[in-house]
Amino acid sequence: MKATYPILILILLLLFSGNAVFSQQYNFQNFSVEDGLAQSQVYSICEDNNGNIWFGTRGGGLSRFDGINFSNITVQDGLSNNYVRTILKDNLGNLWIGTDNGLSKYDGFKFINYTEKQGLYNTTVNALIKDRKGTVWIGTADGLFHFEKDTIVRFGRKLNAPRSKINCLFEDKSGTIWAGTDFGIFKFLENHGKYEMQQISILDGLAGNQITSIKQDSLSRIWVCTYSGGVSVISNGNIKNFSKAQGLPGNTIYDCLAADSNTVWLCTSNGIARLAEESGQISAKNITEAEGLANNVVMSMYKDSFGNIWFGTSGGGISKLGSERFIHYKAIKGIFGNWVYSIYEDRQGCMWFGTSEGGVTKYDGRIFKRFSERNDFTASKVKYICEDNKGNLWMGTIADGVYLFNGKSFRGFNRKSGLGSNFINYILCDTSGLIWLATAGGGIDCLIPYRNTFKVKHITKKDGLSGDRYNTLIKDNSGTIWAGSTDNGLSKIELNGNLEFEITNYEVTDGIRSNSIRCSARDSTGNLYFGTADAGIVKYQKGKFSFINISHGLTSNNIYSLIFDNEGSLWAGSEKGIDRIVLDEHSAVKGVRHFGKAEGFVGIETIQNAVCKDHEGNIWFGSIKSATVFNNSKELPVKRPLVHITGMNLFYNEIENTPFVKKLLKWYPVPEDLVLPYDQNHLTFEFIGIEQVNPEAVQYKWKLSGFDHDWSPASQKREAVYSNLPAGDYIFEVVAANELGHWSGVPAKFHFVINPPFWKTWWFTLIILIALTIVLWLATRYALSRLHEQNERERLKLETDRNLLELEQKALRLQMNPHFLFNCLNSIKGLIAEGKNNEAKIYLSKFSKLMRTMLDNSMDSIVSLENEIASLQNYVELEKLSREDRFEFKVEVEDLIDKEFTGLPPMLIQPFVENAIIHGLSVKLTKGLVVVLFNMEGEYLKCSIEDNGVGREKAKMLEDESITKHKSAAISVTQERLNILNRNLNQKETKILITDLKDQNDQPSGTRVELFIPFQQL
Repeated sequence: MKATYPILILILLLLFSGNAVFSQQYNFQNFSVEDGLAQSQVYSICEDNNGNIWFGTRGGGLSRFDGINFSNITVQDGLSNNYVRTILKDNLGNLWIGTDNGLSKYDGFKFINYTEKQGLYNTTVNALIKDRKGTVWIGTADGLFHFEKDTIVRFGRKLNAPRSKINCLFEDKSGTIWAGTDFGIFKFLENHGKYEMQQISILDGLAGNQITSIKQDSLSRIWVCTYSGGVSVISNGNIKNFSKAQGLPGNTIYDCLAADSNTVWLCTSNGIARLAEESGQISAKNITEAEGLANNVVMSMYKDSFGNIWFGTSGGGISKLGSERFIHYKAIKGIFGNWVYSIYEDRQGCMWFGTSEGGVTKYDGRIFKRFSERNDFTASKVKYICEDNKGNLWMGTIADGVYLFNGKSFRGFNRKSGLGSNFINYILCDTSGLIWLATAGGGIDCLIPYRNTFKVKHITKKDGLSGDRYNTLIKDNSGTIWAGSTDNGLSKIELNGNLEFEITNYEVTDGIRSNSIRCSARDSTGNLYFGTADAGIVKYQKGKFSFINISHGLTSNNIYSLIFDNEGSLWAGSEKGIDRIVLDEHSAVKGVRHFGKAEGFVGIETIQNAVCKDHEGNIWFGSIKSATVFNNSKELPVKRPLVHITGMNLFYNEIENTPFVKKLLKWYPVPEDLVLPYDQNHLTFEFIGIEQVNPEAVQYKWKLSGFDHDWSPASQKREAVYSNLPAGDYIFEVVAANELGHWSGVPAKFHFVINPPFWKTWWFTLIILIALTIVLWLATRYALSRLHEQNERERLKLETDRNLLELEQKALRLQMNPHFLFNCLNSIKGLIAEGKNNEAKIYLSKFSKLMRTMLDNSMDSIVSLENEIASLQNYVELEKLSREDRFEFKVEVEDLIDKEFTGLPPMLIQPFVENAIIHGLSVKLTKGLVVVLFNMEGEYLKCSIEDNGVGREKAKMLEDESITKHKSAAISVTQERLNILNRNLNQKETKILITDLKDQNDQPSGTRVELFIPFQQL
């Protein structure tokens, strides 16, 4: 330890030695209220298991930062108080928050608050730790407490521990609890479950009794920060104090942080102090608002898992110090200008800058010194700086030629000295001692050493150059000079021993794609690279040109500077920042990494040929805002983003406000389980890949398994929208990549189900199938039944038709009774015999007509009443002839009846008329009479056949006594025929009513047959 303290003293002395002029700008990113922070006073910082950074504020409650947005939590969300003093993360990921009104525990879903009711006697909680056993210790304004199971109890009663205010708590590597109070330090050493107490105060050598923070570094030294006393370092029982008197920026130290094995940070009321040991050399720096800090009063510090260091200030919000890979040197009025036109490191390790202040500025690592006209130099801007093989610096200016600086004085060369132009864009110091100048308007000048001066050899268009304005020069492995012009492409100058040369020009027509060449570089194998104004980079390799442009990953095709680093990567500066191009063993592009403002390169737009590599391999760039150095060794370790699904919307409503969510997961409002009906199918997923180094560069890919066939293209969008999703089982997955393209290994996932409508469910389908089966079975059965019935009806109809045909044939045969035919023919023959030929012809015609009518009507089921009457009259007239005109016949039709359009079955009336003639009138001694009457009675056509014969009883008696009986079947056949017609036509029944007529003496006087025929209209 004795050797340690002199080193530490040296660190502090170096840190605050007085005459240095520093203007380094660190890559701070500052956040305050306007960025979403709850309040500008930040007294505590902590990182949760999800990668969010939590900030405790003095009045604004808690702020959670995911790298993009702040979300704030206050008493309205359950926090016990908005004045937060300390935050602790336990092993389970819960956050413990000490406030001015007790202790709160946040499990990512809800708060549990502990106050006096739970055993805290004073509700102001200043400090929290969780020891290696998992016990939570609570430092309050009324002493020290800890948890015993679920109860908070005061600690140290048996030890007579002070009931004074506890400002800070710390557990060292041995398990000892350190408590910082206003009366020094109290140590609690555990021994077999029992604690021993030890007090350390100013009486023991501490810098002060009011302790603000206690930390331990990698060498097991304890750093004790005090209020107004400086800092004490305890090692092996020895105490060394450091204060403002030894060079600290102030005596009030609020916090400290051992960032790594050789760096300690101190938070003070006057900024932050950084102590570091690098490569055996001690360096120390103070960092204040001038170097980019948000506020000089720094209350808290925290190093996150991504390597960032966060500083909480009092009034300035938060400062995040990311990678220290970029350090910026900004303007110092009269010394260092904003625009840096040229950069060079000389053999002594000093940096030289040509800036917008004019002249040149030298920086030896501590002090900036400007050379201008007061030093016999120039006030013009210096475009390029180069060192020759003798250690002289050459500086090309705008409008004032070129200057040589030998370490003591400047010597100028211009047009009066023989140069072709006073505008010098580039200088190439040849190992042979030649100095090559690329000029604006004068072609290329070669300065040849001659005694104590130089001879000038001009090379212009007259000598074969393609133009007179050149921006860059480079020498290849064969000794050939290549010159890039402003508008005329490339010129290759091949030299011989006598400075004779041969020039070959290359333009767009020769395959270089651009005539505007701005810069050049050469790799370790001798390949040449040329930056163009509009075509990216032209590579010349083994006699062939090829190209590197935005299609290979470059940010811009507008290239201002090129340089190779020690790893063989090519750096390209453009108006959009810088690109690091990684090449493979064949000089092909392997990958491109961009650095802009988000990555720490705040200057963004670089300046033509303002680039160099120093002796440590750091790359320096000149931009329109600063000179910036890139230190590859300060790169933060690569950590993949921590990706989370942070929320969901259903039809633009937050999912937690819908009736479909029963329970949410912790930390983010995402359902534990989600089942949606079929019409709730428009979902928006919100997500974040937490990457605190460069969160703006994080890219995302997502996929909805069950819907998407592949991952989405990489995008910086932090939400995915799916509309009109069909019913199904889905898993939403999202991954994130950092700025290096490293993707998170395990996707964040969310499973949900969209139920189908009931008509698409399996049970509904089953019911439908069963119902269809039943319906099909019933329909089949019904169809078979109908078919059977139809077949039966067809069979009955055919049988009926057959029977009807047979009956009609019977009726026809009956109507053409042989006796009737024989009598008719005999009667006609008798007329012929009597010489009554005309009458015979008439009756023969009637007989023929009757036969034809009977045959025609037998073909139809229905005939008109008119045809039936005509047929009937023909028949009766023939009967009268055969019976010697012994009866009269009349037909009467009611006027309402249209005989032409009223239908009835054929041959229906004739059998009854025949029966009346044969049985009623043939035996009558007097002249008989048959009357047929047609009239309408309801829906029936009524036909009455009335005769004045002997009546049915006497006719039957006479028939029985007759030797030759006439058996008439016409009526029975007609009745059967009508029955069949009724069934077949499905109409009302045709009725037959027979009445025996009586005279006034009650004697038979004839017969009346009444037919009730359903009315049919033809």
